[in-house]
Amino acid sequence: GILLGTSRSAPIWPLGKGARKTMVNFQRKVRVNSPIMVKQLALDDFGIAMLSNSACKTELANGQLVPILQEWPIEPFKVYGVYSSRRQLATNISAFLDFFVKRFSSQESLQSLMG
Repeated sequence: GILLGTSRSAPIWPLGKGARKTMVNFQRKVRVNSPIMVKQLALDDFGIAMLSNSACKTELANGQLVPILQEWPIEPFKVYGVYSSRRQLATNISAFLDFFVKRFSSQESLQSLMG
């Protein structure tokens, strides 16, 4: 499998099917820190990968990638907005974070992002 994460990331995918939850521990071939690289490795037959439908819409449509485990969606996860400055939050960053919270505050909205 292909794992997106840091060197500290465990090779585990949290999956859920209704009330049933499971943690899938898999044998990874490689760990990368770029979703673009995850997709490219999957396209190069390097292994299975967890990708959002929106990240690989074209490849799914033309058959380059095939969805698996659709009945086992990933578990909900938290998204954090991090700002590196110690000064007051810039207006454009504040506007983006406000938009993001408003747009993706529900699980349904996050699912649409993930596909």
